[in-house]
Amino acid sequence: MRGRTDEDCIAAMTAITDARFQTALIAAATRGGKLPRDFALPAGTAGNTPAQLRSALAPLRRDGTLPEYPLGSDFTPVEQRLARALGWLKGRTADRSGRLRTVLRALPGGATNDHEAAERMSLQNPRGLREIVESRLLALALRETRG
Repeated sequence: MRGRTDEDCIAAMTAITDARFQTALIAAATRGGKLPRDFALPAGTAGNTPAQLRSALAPLRRDGTLPEYPLGSDFTPVEQRLARALGWLKGRTADRSGRLRTVLRALPGGATNDHEAAERMSLQNPRGLREIVESRLLALALRETRG
C-alpha cells in the first residue's frame, strides 16, 4: 500500500477485517483522525466472518485445490489428522454438557482404525478407564474429521 494515505490504508484494512472487529477498528481510526466521521464500509464486508470464509473455501478444500496447509507444514500427515481431530474434540468438550454428550457418543464407538494416530497419542493399547475413554474420544474425533 506504498504511496497511499493513512485513510486509504485503514479503509482497505477494515474492508478485509473480520466483521466482529470492524466497528472497533473504525471507531479507533475515527478517534485518531485517520478516518472521517461519516466513514462507511463498502457493501458486502459485513460477511467477513470465519464461518463465511470456511463456507467459501469448502468446495476448494473438498476437491483438493486448496490443501489444508497451502504454504506447507512441518506436521506429518498423522499429526495433521490429529490436529483436526483434537481441534474438533476441543470444540465439542468446551463445557460440561458438551463433554458429557461427547463421551456418551464416543463410548460405544470402539477403538480407532487409525493405528498411526493412536500410536502417536500413546493410546494404541489403552490401560485403565481413563485411557479407554481417551481412546474412544480420539476414535470419534478422527471419524468426525475424516475427509
